Amino acid sequence: MVDKPFDPENHHESASPVPPPLPPEPTPPDLPHPPPTPALADEAASEEAASEEAPSEAAEPAPQLPAPPPIYPDGPIEPAPEISEAVPAAPGKNDSVATASLVVGIISVPAALCGPIFGVVIGLVAIVLSVVGKNRIAETGAPGAGAVKAGLYLGLAAIVISVVTFIIWVTVILPGAETG
Repeated sequence: MVDKPFDPENHHESASPVPPPLPPEPTPPDLPHPPPTPALADEAASEEAASEEAPSEAAEPAPQLPAPPPIYPDGPIEPAPEISEAVPAAPGKNDSVATASLVVGIISVPAALCGPIFGVVIGLVAIVLSVVGKNRIAETGAPGAGAVKAGLYLGLAAIVISVVTFIIWVTVILPGAETG
């Protein structure tokens, strides 16, 4: 058998047909530029004439308009008040130290049940924050007296619970552990 050169026209195997190439896309014709309008032609002519008449003279600057007066919706702005050391809190918001004393007082009661040392330390922190918060409320007039009282009472309760817990440990738990 003699090998014949490959002829694509006579090749009839199961090869996929190749689509014919796409024709090139038509290009849009060049559009002529529209004729200038009479108003634009007059402006161009006047600019050319002005540039020919005084090429060495500098053009005069356009007149400056005065600045508009400032607009205040509620009248002139007042200067800021002097800042003092005791700045009143926003109305309706408790003093931050009062809130801190309440939160630490709440935490001190469960801490007293976990161990007497924790309860005493955290209870003392709640009491100190309550005293500081009471003084700040007296200076600024901010709300939060109830939070200060609650933090104070919870701190005192934590110290009492810690002392009772310590007494129970010393009298009941430690002697029972030594005998057993």
